[in-house]
Amino acid sequence: MDNNVEIYIKKLIKLSSSIEEDGSYVILNFNEEEHEKVLLLKESINHINDDIIVDFSLENNKIEIDPDAVKGWFRSFEEMYNFYFKKALKSELVASDKHFIIQNKNLDIDDDDIYNKFQTIQEWVDLFKNATKNVFIDTSGLILSFFMFEEVESDKKIKKHEVTLNSIEVKKRFLEIKSFPEQLKIKTSDIYSIEKLLITKNTLTNVVKSSNKTDDFLMKIFINPDLFIEKYTKSYDFYVNKHSIDKVVRDVESAKIDYFEKINNIISDNQAKVLSIPVVILGTSLVRAWNLMSLVLILTSMALSIFFVILNIKHKYNALDDCYKSASRVFHKIENNTISEDIKIDGKNIIANALTEIKTKKENAKNTINYILYGIFIAVSIWAIYLVLYFFDCK
Repeated sequence: MDNNVEIYIKKLIKLSSSIEEDGSYVILNFNEEEHEKVLLLKESINHINDDIIVDFSLENNKIEIDPDAVKGWFRSFEEMYNFYFKKALKSELVASDKHFIIQNKNLDIDDDDIYNKFQTIQEWVDLFKNATKNVFIDTSGLILSFFMFEEVESDKKIKKHEVTLNSIEVKKRFLEIKSFPEQLKIKTSDIYSIEKLLITKNTLTNVVKSSNKTDDFLMKIFINPDLFIEKYTKSYDFYVNKHSIDKVVRDVESAKIDYFEKINNIISDNQAKVLSIPVVILGTSLVRAWNLMSLVLILTSMALSIFFVILNIKHKYNALDDCYKSASRVFHKIENNTISEDIKIDGKNIIANALTEIKTKKENAKNTINYILYGIFIAVSIWAIYLVLYFFDCK
């Protein structure tokens, strides 16, 4: 329905002195002093859709309208209520449904507020649908049932809990429905959306068990959601403070152990490469026939061994730095994907401490490599002295 048409017709209804029905048409009667306003509104409506007004008579002070030509026209609030309630139960309310006309509303409430209350009903229905996963709508489309199943360990049985949303009970206190709580708006992009839905289901089950289940049970939640929110918040806080932190700790510790192993492997591999130098030293002691060719061969072997060891050590330095950078990226990913706003400070502290430990481990590994370098320098120096003395002794 064109928004302007809706506005113009609502103004006509408001200006009318009485409303009658003639078959499928609706007749709006006016007082003479309203002629000018009525004429302007009539022309505005005809400019948009000339099928709406089927008869107009200033002499008789009336306008005859075809409601079928106006999308969203309802003869009474009861008609509109049943139509919108069915849509809310099926989660079919959309933004365009905000535009409607109630011929005989008889309610002291704005149309926007009426729509918002149906929107609230739909939000509650969507929440409980996603949480319970077990729903049933009866053939009339006006009664929705939610089912929760609970395992009773003492009896080794499955217990079923059922709550219903009945249009009759909702209509009795429709105007008392409060806005949908912000705390219960669960976005699919929320990293804890699955956990929040599970907590919602458990909260609903616990509230059902601890109260007298009546036909207006859910309606009482719609009118006064404070108790439900309180129980939900306590359960969620418990999860966040225990399970959520534990999950972060497990993920961080697992990643930290992986990087510790990588650093240890880097050191172990480097130590294995260094063993080539003692092999050259040992080979020197086994030489029996000394001459210039033997000296060149031994010096070449030592030079190559030192070159490859130094090259490997330089590579290990870079590998340790890359390992730390990789750990930083992994932990930042854990922070973005696992840590919610509720545990942001604690989660960041856990990650910061883990990164500090990995950085310390990296620095210790570099110090170990430096000690290896010092050892190589000392060993090669002693070997060089031995080589010179032994060579001249043989001469």
